[in-house]
Amino acid sequence: MLAFVKCVHLTSRQKPKKIMEKFYVYVLQSIPTARLYVGMSAQPDERLKAHNAGKSTWTKAFRPWVRIHPEEYDDKSRAMKREKYLKSGWGRQWIEKNVLNKNNT
Repeated sequence: MLAFVKCVHLTSRQKPKKIMEKFYVYVLQSIPTARLYVGMSAQPDERLKAHNAGKSTWTKAFRPWVRIHPEEYDDKSRAMKREKYLKSGWGRQWIEKNVLNKNNT
């Protein structure tokens, strides 16, 4: 996929604007075992390929994985907080109620 970048001439006093990078929190489910994995990445498609290629120690034994829930964030710290929450007991309950039950109906 091609991306178009807007080029802007800046004077010596102007600073370039930081390009907003998106961050993604995702829930993966193991096809053979139905285990869940919560992660965060700026490149979720590449990260899923890495999980399925066995490049992650924890997920290697439970391959293949499918993404069952993605969330997008403009702010890395918010994405990290959400990932931490989803890995907690309350977050696991939220996943069960809002993701697993929704996907099974």
